[in-house]
Amino acid sequence: MENKRQTTRVQSRYPISLLKANGQIVEGEIRNLSLKGSYIIGDDLSLIKVWETLRFRIDLKDVRRTITLCGKAKVTRTLGSIAVGVHFLSMDVESAQHLVQILSYASGDGDQIEKEFLENY
Repeated sequence: MENKRQTTRVQSRYPISLLKANGQIVEGEIRNLSLKGSYIIGDDLSLIKVWETLRFRIDLKDVRRTITLCGKAKVTRTLGSIAVGVHFLSMDVESAQHLVQILSYASGDGDQIEKEFLENY
């Protein structure tokens, strides 16, 4: 099967909070991440519906600091109540810069990630 993705996807394990329009927060864990979106698993994602627009918050912690990525995403697919795929619609400049850095490091190919970023944004 041909890979139709336009951006590099990396395996990851980051906590994510999804904020629904009604204020409800749903917690999950990112399992793979790209410049355009992510695949998220959780114990109960049944509250999330396809085509729903959500706000997201990803807190990346290490021993020295926490980096927070925030933005808006649209749910593009669901897998029962255990997984969802989201497409990033928007994020602030600082979050986008951090995302590029994270993907560059995780993929081992910073030049490719920079190229994808310039082509898609």
